[in-house]
Amino acid sequence: MKIEKTRVWNEKKVVWTILKETPTLDPLVLIKNSDLYTIKKEGEIVSFLTIKNVGKHIALGTVYTFPDYRKKGFMKSLIKKVLRNRNEIYLICYSEKNSFYRKFGFVLQDKSPWSFRIKKFLGNIFIAPYSGKKLIVMKRSF
Repeated sequence: MKIEKTRVWNEKKVVWTILKETPTLDPLVLIKNSDLYTIKKEGEIVSFLTIKNVGKHIALGTVYTFPDYRKKGFMKSLIKKVLRNRNEIYLICYSEKNSFYRKFGFVLQDKSPWSFRIKKFLGNIFIAPYSGKKLIVMKRSF
């Protein structure tokens, strides 16, 4: 399984997927043309994740595996690769994903940098009522 690194705007399929399929629509990964890690099968992207700078912090951005390729370990491989050389990284996710990210050493954060607190706050006001899912902030550090 080969993991490739590029930028978000280099992959039109990823840009379209972020716009169309991700309910929290993370505009920062698009605006900043964030780092993009992909796994391809037969030349087609099957799974991807983004890494973005949020102020002086690094965060896991959009994570997505196309439906036909889920539950096959692609995202696990991507996350392990990205975490390998990072001392500290944040993420915002739905609370139901807490146990998944804990497997990689992420811990729920009660206090986090203001930019993460604001996004969580706004997401829980504007997205949670429609999705029925609450956002949380997690951090992994070594």
